[in-house]
Amino acid sequence: MKPLHARFPRLGLERKFVLSAAGTVVVALALTSVGLLVHEYRSLRYEMPRAIGGVADLLAHNCAAPLAFHDPEAASEALESIVSMPEIHAAWVTTPDGVPFAVYGASGGEPPPIEIMGASRYLYDAQSLFVAAPVILASERIGTVYLQASLDQFWDRIFFGAAVIVVIAASSFLISSYLASRLFRILTTPLLRLNDTMRAVSRRNDYSLRAPDFTVQDEIGQLIAGFNSMLDRIEERDADIRRGRVILEKILAGTSPLTGDDFCRRLAQLLGELLEVEAVAVWEIPEASESRGRLCGAWCRDERIWPKEWSTRGTMFERILQARIPIFLKDARTRYEEDPVLQVFGEQDGFAVPLVTGANEALGAIVLFRTGPVEDRTFLESIVTIFAARTAAELERMRTERLKNEFLGMVSHEIRTPLAILQVTSEGFAMTEDGSSIDATDEKRRKLAEIWKRNLKRLTSVIRNLLDLSRLESDAVQLNREEFDVAVTASHVVENFAVSSRDQEIALRLESDPGEIRMRGDEELMTQVLTNLIDNALRFARARIRVAVMRGENRGVRIEVWNDGPEVPEHERAAIFDKFHQARRPVGGKGYKGVGLGLAICRRDVELHGGTIEAENFDGGVRFVVSVPDLEAQENMQAPRQLSAAVGSS
Repeated sequence: MKPLHARFPRLGLERKFVLSAAGTVVVALALTSVGLLVHEYRSLRYEMPRAIGGVADLLAHNCAAPLAFHDPEAASEALESIVSMPEIHAAWVTTPDGVPFAVYGASGGEPPPIEIMGASRYLYDAQSLFVAAPVILASERIGTVYLQASLDQFWDRIFFGAAVIVVIAASSFLISSYLASRLFRILTTPLLRLNDTMRAVSRRNDYSLRAPDFTVQDEIGQLIAGFNSMLDRIEERDADIRRGRVILEKILAGTSPLTGDDFCRRLAQLLGELLEVEAVAVWEIPEASESRGRLCGAWCRDERIWPKEWSTRGTMFERILQARIPIFLKDARTRYEEDPVLQVFGEQDGFAVPLVTGANEALGAIVLFRTGPVEDRTFLESIVTIFAARTAAELERMRTERLKNEFLGMVSHEIRTPLAILQVTSEGFAMTEDGSSIDATDEKRRKLAEIWKRNLKRLTSVIRNLLDLSRLESDAVQLNREEFDVAVTASHVVENFAVSSRDQEIALRLESDPGEIRMRGDEELMTQVLTNLIDNALRFARARIRVAVMRGENRGVRIEVWNDGPEVPEHERAAIFDKFHQARRPVGGKGYKGVGLGLAICRRDVELHGGTIEAENFDGGVRFVVSVPDLEAQENMQAPRQLSAAVGSS
């Protein structure tokens, strides 16, 4: 059942209150009156037959002698004694066989037959009550007296009672409505003032307003106190937001041109000065050491010396890296008494916020100390958390930069080594073992040529990947849209690896659907995808590589490159497509070690075609699945979306 405020949503609170109070009074009064009316009805139904029955018994006694002496006139005179009772308008005296012996006021009517009344002395019809009394003489029934009483007085009393109930209910409704209205104004004045305050706060956005305090201790007083307390917290939060906006703007302006450790040092200084704390430090865990912490930047009001590097094992920093949630130093101090950072600042309170990347990797933490308890914990934590994300991104960028520098150093070495070997072996064509210049034998030339070929292949691969990396980072790739047969392209690529696979004793097989498998796209990029996938398979395969080309959805193609090398762990399947990522090669692997760019280039080329590339463990090895839609079909599918977007924006 719906409550009153839901049934009448547009009624004011006062009207709802009055209706509820008055309705309750009327319903209670009506139920009481109906109960009294029912009681009156039952009482009349019981008392009237008793009264009329007593008169009938008296008449039966008086008519015994007339019936015995067959004197109808005496019996009639006995019946006329009821003339003083106007509710009895007919009477009969009958013989035992039901024949009328004497009649009073019956207007020619007859009493009801004895068989109709049966054993009961009383019989009701719509307008009358019939009462029978036996005439007994010497223990023998010699006749019956019948009385007929009108029910008009009975119904008059019932209807009068009902009318009284209606009048009382109406009067009660009016009186209770008036009293409820007066009582409502007394009780709800604080609520109305509270409502006015709420409207003013909403309209003016002024959280300094407060509802009047009526110093009452009931639920209304508690509501007003709770509302004012809520405004206090909102006002404090609003002030924190304004203060936080100013702090954010100053920190962003002060750190935007900086990078690396300079950014961390400047961030620590600005956080310490603007948040009015004692000390701030930014530290990280270098990628090469997961148990050593390094100080990137620090600021302190006094001359305390921060440890530049320390072991994180058994310290609060180990807990931060594991839980990836902020911790309070007060809680950590009792557990990590030997922590070198906590020892520097003694009993000072504070908290530490982890530096977590978008990939949920913890790189370090920002630690903040202040004198006294941290009362504005939420505000300080929110400010530090914002810049924790920015700092984590900067540390991640620094790591990437270091990886890039290491990569360039490794590539430089990889280029110099095969070039030096080529230089030395090239001199072998023209010199003997003692250094004299003579013609080399055919066997010696074959071996030297084999060394040349192998190292030239390494050099070519490194240079090609360097060029592809430069192209990926410059984002200057333009698709050359042309129609070509992917099966033919795949066969050419497989032919290019025929010698390499044979030298490594690996069976390389190509499978394709019958007929041409044509698509519209960039044949050069698709050739590069196939080349990198097969080249990657040769590094890990034990004995078999299978390349399959088949028709895909939307007039596209599906390419599968499978090798029987070791399976890829589930947590590493997405990472193998990242730049510079190198999976572990099997012991005794036959291929040369790459630089971790081939699969990243494959993903970029496939995504430029609007396709996908995935790695999965299949049939005891690893299968790379490439799904590329036809460029023309893809454009036809996107055209209605672009047209719809253009119409919607116009």
